[in-house]
Amino acid sequence: MWIRERLYTNTVSAGGSVGTPLMLSANTGSIVNGQTLRRDPAGNVMVLWGTYEPSYRLVSRVRDAAGNWGAQGSVWTLASNIGFDADAMLAVAPDGTAAAAWHVNDGTGNSVPWINLYR
Repeated sequence: MWIRERLYTNTVSAGGSVGTPLMLSANTGSIVNGQTLRRDPAGNVMVLWGTYEPSYRLVSRVRDAAGNWGAQGSVWTLASNIGFDADAMLAVAPDGTAAAAWHVNDGTGNSVPWINLYR
């Protein structure tokens, strides 16, 4: 979920206890949209979202099976104001390979597809 342009995560135990919220987005003044997440068979979780801080970016964070969040990583950056659609998609294979796909508005009304693979 996002609150005041920040992306947070939280956990709920099997017994129903709610943990302490953790802010995932690195920049507290950013615009957050298009968040998606996937879990691999080993228990790692990857979260992908779009942000504007002050250039358009697609960023990610990974939570390992032990519950530790890694640093925010940049997937894609565009140093202009043409932007991207809030339609980022993420897939994670059983071997840990991940793929992110999204569309970029080219400033002339066209939407250009992009994809990154992670191994």
